[in-house]
Amino acid sequence: MSNAERFAVETLPYLPELARAARRFARRRPDLAEDLVQETYLRALAARDRYRPGSNARAWLHAILGNAARSQYRRERREVRLKERWELQAAAADDVRDTDGAPTTPTPSLRALLDALPKGYREAVELVDLGGLSYHETAARLRCPIGTVMSRLHRARRQLRRAMP
Repeated sequence: MSNAERFAVETLPYLPELARAARRFARRRPDLAEDLVQETYLRALAARDRYRPGSNARAWLHAILGNAARSQYRRERREVRLKERWELQAAAADDVRDTDGAPTTPTPSLRALLDALPKGYREAVELVDLGGLSYHETAARLRCPIGTVMSRLHRARRQLRRAMP
């Protein structure tokens, strides 16, 4: 019997048991439970060279399932945080633009956040994000390379994201 056949013979009998455990992890989400079982077997197949034939395949598969479930949970939490951050950024962008898209003055709360930034960062944000200038125009106005403008914008936006409630 080949290693692949032996691996299948030792692991496939645990499929129903893993499906039940995955449903407990997934909590009323059958599609996620199926994905967890599939991910478990994919990971097990990828790591079959580390599996010792005759060892406890059941425990090994359950460990892989638990790790896959935790990874999925972390991934979903990260996606929720990114979505919330995106919505906050969209709301902040709406605060600084009129309904026709023209630049306007920032709200007092955004103004306070901007004033807390270092001068170079604040100028870059005001010219690009509030003033609607391109990176090239901003670089010319600030008399610095375009890479510096991009760097300042990145750092300023990161500081603003962290400071937003």
